[in-house]
Amino acid sequence: MKTRQKKSVFRIIILLAVVMAVTSVTVFFAMSNGESGEAGSEYEDFVVFTVDSEPITFREYFNSVLHVRGDVISYFITNGADTAHPDFWHTPINGVTPLEELRNRATARAARIKIIQIYAREAGLVNDICYESFLRGLYDENQRREEVVADGGIIFGPQHYSERLFFDIRTADLEEAVRQSLSTFLTTPYDELYQFYLNEWQETPSVSGWLFVEQLSAPFMPDGYLFSHEALALLESVLDEAQQGADLLELANTSNYLHFEGRFLGLRRGEGNIRTRAAIQTGWDMQVGEVSEIFQDLNSWAIILMVDRNEEAFLDFDDLWVVMQRTMAERNFIEYIDGLVEAAEIEINQDAAEIVDELLSRSGE
Repeated sequence: MKTRQKKSVFRIIILLAVVMAVTSVTVFFAMSNGESGEAGSEYEDFVVFTVDSEPITFREYFNSVLHVRGDVISYFITNGADTAHPDFWHTPINGVTPLEELRNRATARAARIKIIQIYAREAGLVNDICYESFLRGLYDENQRREEVVADGGIIFGPQHYSERLFFDIRTADLEEAVRQSLSTFLTTPYDELYQFYLNEWQETPSVSGWLFVEQLSAPFMPDGYLFSHEALALLESVLDEAQQGADLLELANTSNYLHFEGRFLGLRRGEGNIRTRAAIQTGWDMQVGEVSEIFQDLNSWAIILMVDRNEEAFLDFDDLWVVMQRTMAERNFIEYIDGLVEAAEIEINQDAAEIVDELLSRSGE
């Protein structure tokens, strides 16, 4: 039996708490080592809930469970939880258990992804958003990569994508395509942008200089697919090459888990926002052409190459408007997608609880 309710993602979370009835912490540790499709057999395509009539199966939903799992664990460790405790997932901290938090985050992510997929289809960016179509694409891509390697060709990234990794990559690519399709809609008018500058950026011109760096990062959970120690070891493996003059972009292309970007840092020493502070503090005393040691930059281990720097600079509105436009566009995009999620028609399958519980229990065997 299905009941239909129009709810925000927050109401979805409450309703889906029934769905994710899990009794064993080992379930999630076992599941994290495999692909999403291994979580069940004949029931893996069982529909957990729908968003605007588009189904989210258990197999598709479980990608979001795995994606947020590391973030949930990190959050509860930070708040004093003991992951070695046999009842870790059911022990509340501040009134919430890790399992409840896992449900909340996974549900919110799965619903948001489906909304982006629906928009992309309506905008003509994709033709088919069913999970079976995604799985066919995964199979075709892995076949292509294996054939290239067999023929002596070169590929970037793994020879064989896991289901979860390919889902995350496809999701990120589709979200960026949707963002680009909305670029005109998301653009902030000049007068509003200037008001934004006066309200939030007016202090920024008082800078003591700017830095332009190239950064090579190895993200770790929840922003990446590796544990912190794995990401650190990966970056350490290329550090000597980088410090001996290897191109950072070429080093990034050697691994699917390394990320390259150019960064302009134009703020006071030791200050800046949370996304720039570590790079500024690391690079402030570096010389042009110098490569740093490894440092932590939010949920990444990173190194930077100093490309250029200027000790004295004054950045006014004309210097900053491009950065501000990007900042405002991202805010507008998030608000727009959140609005679509809020207005979505949600159908919760009330019969899902027993079957989902069975599937999750099987995965721990």
